Amino acid sequence: MRRYRIGLALLALGSLVVATSAAAQQGGSAIRGRITDQQQGILPGVSIVVTHTENGTTRETVTGADGTYLVPGLVPGPYKVAAQLQGFSRLTQENLVLRIGSTLQVDLILRVGAIEENVTVTAESPQVDLTSAQVGGNVSAGEIENLPSGSRNFTGLVSLLPGVVYNQAADSSSDSVTINGQHGSGVVYLMDGGSNNDDLRGGSSGAQARPPLEAIQEFQVVTNQFDAEYGAATAGVVNALTKQGTNRWHGSAIGYFTDSSMTDKDFFVAQQNLDKPDTSKVQWGGTLGGPIVRDKMHFFASFERQDKNEGRSIIYPTRPDKSFTVAQETNSFNYMGRLDHHMNASNNYSVRFLWDHQPNYNQVLTNGGGVGLGGTKDTLSIEKDNDWALVGTYNRIIGGKKLNILRLSAVHEKPKRGQPLYQDVGDWTQAPPTLQYLNFIDQADDNYADYRNMNVYGLDDTFSWYIEGAGGSHDVKFGTQYQLGEHYREDQRVTNGRFIAPTDRTFNPADPFTYPERLNVRVPQMVQLLSRTHSLGLYLQDKWQLRQHLTLSLGLRYDMHNSPVNESWNPYFSSPDDHPIDRNNFQPRIGFAYSAGPSAVLRGGYGLFYEKQWIDRFENYMLNPVFTNSFIAQYPVSQVDPGPSAGRFPTDPLLVNGPTLNRDLINQLVPPGTLARNTAAVWLDTPNRILPYQHQASIGYERQLGRQLAFAADYVHMINKDLPLRYNKNPGIKANTGRTSPIARVDLDGLAGQLGLTPFSNDVWIVEYIGETTYDGLNLQFEKRYSNNWGARFSYGLGHGHGNTNGTPTATNDFQVLDDRNLELNEGPTNLDRRHTATISGRFELPWLKGVTGGAVARMMTGQPFTIHNSNVDANRNGVLVDPLPAGTYSGVGQNAITVENDGGRNGAYGPGSLQIDLRAGYRMRPQAGRTLDLFFEAFNITNEPNFANPTGDMRSANFLIVNTLAGGGFPRQFQIGARLGF
Repeated sequence: MRRYRIGLALLALGSLVVATSAAAQQGGSAIRGRITDQQQGILPGVSIVVTHTENGTTRETVTGADGTYLVPGLVPGPYKVAAQLQGFSRLTQENLVLRIGSTLQVDLILRVGAIEENVTVTAESPQVDLTSAQVGGNVSAGEIENLPSGSRNFTGLVSLLPGVVYNQAADSSSDSVTINGQHGSGVVYLMDGGSNNDDLRGGSSGAQARPPLEAIQEFQVVTNQFDAEYGAATAGVVNALTKQGTNRWHGSAIGYFTDSSMTDKDFFVAQQNLDKPDTSKVQWGGTLGGPIVRDKMHFFASFERQDKNEGRSIIYPTRPDKSFTVAQETNSFNYMGRLDHHMNASNNYSVRFLWDHQPNYNQVLTNGGGVGLGGTKDTLSIEKDNDWALVGTYNRIIGGKKLNILRLSAVHEKPKRGQPLYQDVGDWTQAPPTLQYLNFIDQADDNYADYRNMNVYGLDDTFSWYIEGAGGSHDVKFGTQYQLGEHYREDQRVTNGRFIAPTDRTFNPADPFTYPERLNVRVPQMVQLLSRTHSLGLYLQDKWQLRQHLTLSLGLRYDMHNSPVNESWNPYFSSPDDHPIDRNNFQPRIGFAYSAGPSAVLRGGYGLFYEKQWIDRFENYMLNPVFTNSFIAQYPVSQVDPGPSAGRFPTDPLLVNGPTLNRDLINQLVPPGTLARNTAAVWLDTPNRILPYQHQASIGYERQLGRQLAFAADYVHMINKDLPLRYNKNPGIKANTGRTSPIARVDLDGLAGQLGLTPFSNDVWIVEYIGETTYDGLNLQFEKRYSNNWGARFSYGLGHGHGNTNGTPTATNDFQVLDDRNLELNEGPTNLDRRHTATISGRFELPWLKGVTGGAVARMMTGQPFTIHNSNVDANRNGVLVDPLPAGTYSGVGQNAITVENDGGRNGAYGPGSLQIDLRAGYRMRPQAGRTLDLFFEAFNITNEPNFANPTGDMRSANFLIVNTLAGGGFPRQFQIGARLGF
């Protein structure tokens, strides 16, 4: 351990010595080209000056022996390139627009003449990057500003690109995406080159700190074939660039408003004749940027305030008296500041800070899929969240052809979630017990009674060197990346006790069917846990242009993650400090880009990609050890009390009085303040803890059609290996196939005996890395660049994901029977399998009605899979109640029932698809040159599609195949008015 820390320190010191610099290289942009004379002869020694036309900053270099040049590490934006050589006229090409993450090819032809003679040419920048094998695209500032966005979260605009699925959350600030059928945890969010990720669970809930749309200049989405500089990404990279100050004062002011009179009743409110929630949204803010020292130092700042009351309807067909509506209060105070200083031609730095403060009220408990439990009006929670992200970047250019990038970053998250009692008192044991019925939760919400504090610190250094030679030019880049993640949690969930009932009927002391069949309660005290993870990455990347039309990308990356776990009472380790470290994560990556002409590229490649050791991947080992001061005890321990579901009163002492918590008896069983034997599920770390990895391969073609239209088609193939699957070392076998049948445990490895303990009474989980999934997809895109007063984009993704795991990081193998894994029975579609996704977006300004503007976004997706089963029957007697039913046609019974064709097995049926069309119509005034005032009217979900979440596939439930939840919280047709002042 000591050697490891010393090695890290030496590596960081070496990076700083090599450094003296930095630039936003992750997602960095570059301009390259070849300079020739009018007879196509190459011209070495040509002086090249690249100028950002808005902030006046410049970069200089000279062409090499082969007449080529490269200027890397540029901030995206408008540029001009000037070339001069003695005996030739000076030539300047203007109107160049450099996009984030792209390389712009600017070839110039000099003509003989006096150097004092200036020749200026203008040409539109090409839409196609002829040198990159990466698959993805960019979303421009024009699209960000002029397309309708109901959530005002930039994550929704990521789905404008093919292969991207937009996952709207009940809390719109947690919107996320999945890309090419891969889990959202594998999406890495960067902002200005620095991390904006949640180190607890990756990109599952989107970016950590939400940047306001008005502060984003543009963003890039890489969906396949990430270069070696990108680590931890197995699904995609979303790289946002914030706006910066220029030599001209510029900014904006925005305002949006809607209320319940402009919002329709949602599907269930109208159908069930419920009270319409009092919805509203007031959002306002602004930006300002400008010079501190012209051509040298600039600033940019933004502020945004959101106050939204978002309508939610929660429906319980079996208990309509519990159905309710609420206006969920989502608030946000968002501040951002950025400083850029161009000290001289060789040195510059930038600093950016983003703070997003969210005190949210009346938050609804849902499980995000409508497949299980939802809260009642008595379980509404409060979430107070503070997120911020800081990045500082220092760039040094050495000799015009070398660039070093040094970047320091920090990301912070501090949420406190729970009902008012928890927020005010901080002691959840004072709350009434949670009542978990078959289809809903009542009385108290024990899913939220926790506090977390997470900090992630990063240090990156990258050195780039442009080398010309007889074998072609090389853009060589190598670097180091280090991150320290710390996660502290205080968890009081279930300290109030949770009674689990077999029906939805209200408790009646005279009716045994209404008694609980199990009690869960956290003992002896709440969780207090600090987790740490160290991540080290090294990479080497060469973008080798063999000849003018062929570019090879050759890369190698190495990652190592050290996540310490206390291995006490773990028979697989000889010492408590002897935790595993996966050191074998070498990742070769190769790609090619062949340009048959000036406007088309054939691209493809192969790469190996490892997942990051997100904190929630190993925290279970510390949360659920053999001996602990906090675990969730179950009474009865082994299986539910069989009485209530059979019409008999329970016999367990903690259940005989119904849903009343006997705290004195619990304290006798597990005295407070003690280190207790964990009688619930135990998790044991193993020496073979490793990281999952992924093979990626793609082949694609992109072509510019005319001056303004581009078409792209890419086939992607992914194979995920070593995915985690839980394996039970203390499995049970039931006496019969009944749900409440007694279960006998078998200690497969004699773990209890090895530890000198009495037999384990519950599951003992280890994680095996035996899961595999495959994904095949075809991504198509047409993009009409904004010109002649209109622009549009069409994206389509066709894909299929399949494997012996559902593709989520917490997947289980529900078909294990004693020591037989029966892994073949776990084959089926992944949870994220959506066969078809399509998005159409566009914006315009009418030339014959000058000032009239409009925009639209339409999204269509087919449904996600789920399993048809009956939890009343345990066919394989393993105690896991999800045995799939045979293939066939299944139908629900009752209002809002659906019919599905079930292929059998895991995820054999598919739920409802979705369609949403959002529109904007407005009028743009131009009171002065460089100033605009937009007044507009927006309509979201204009067709009022209900867009249901998947129903439950459990035949035991009275809600079997009955849709009763809207996807992502859902919302009906809504109108909004807004205004934007730009200057």
